[in-house]
Amino acid sequence: MIHDVVLSPFGATMPELLDAARCAEDSGFGGIWTYDHLTGVMLDRGASLDAFVFLGAVAAVTSSVRVGPLVANMMNRHPARLALAMSSLQSLSSGRAVLGLGSGSAPGSRFAGEQETVGIHLLDGEGRSRRLEETIRLVRATWAGANEFHGEFFDVFDPGLGLVEPDPPPIIVGASGPRTIEMAMVHADGVNITAGKKLAGLIELVQGREATTPFETSVHIPVDLEHEMGGSLPDGQLARRVLAWNAPFDLDAMTKIGNALHR
Repeated sequence: MIHDVVLSPFGATMPELLDAARCAEDSGFGGIWTYDHLTGVMLDRGASLDAFVFLGAVAAVTSSVRVGPLVANMMNRHPARLALAMSSLQSLSSGRAVLGLGSGSAPGSRFAGEQETVGIHLLDGEGRSRRLEETIRLVRATWAGANEFHGEFFDVFDPGLGLVEPDPPPIIVGASGPRTIEMAMVHADGVNITAGKKLAGLIELVQGREATTPFETSVHIPVDLEHEMGGSLPDGQLARRVLAWNAPFDLDAMTKIGNALHR
């Protein structure tokens, strides 16, 4: 079992985040992720820092951990821009980047306000799933240097934009329900599931997938619930467990937990 950390960018400074990233690598964690939000106001946590600026800095000050967004909100960037950002992170990290990708919020939900404030039109259920699938296909088409791409949401000539990624990062879809997981099993390289009451059933859904290609299953869990839920998580069916940390980061606790998990 590999353990990663996801560092919340809400109410944190860049030096604080980088100190936590260095501590996580030194403590044996296998990956460092961050959230992709425009603000933390919806959680009463103040401003957010840009996910890709932070991840680029993490890539520059670490040498062994995977780095990526968990998850990049598909509504925040055109897929070609997302492909370029991830290709840049892949280059900066010498091949350690992973694209965590999610469909974002539904209209009227807890986080919808951050997109609606800047005029981003949000989609309901089935539309979000179709756009997420198309985003994955267009990101990969951009990495492959395709000549054109025509879809329901995007109509792009020369989506490669001169960009050809010889070592494309894997794509992990963030999911909390069966529809997204079923789409991910067809179009992505893995799924990260939010820990909750439905977790066992969702993992069972993934385990029923026909194993034609490698597929990574991980779970996202707040670090303060690790001891409460850790014993109930089906570790044998998980590739990774991702522990979520909020600022201010307790580096002593991170070191202690990391050492205990990886001894």
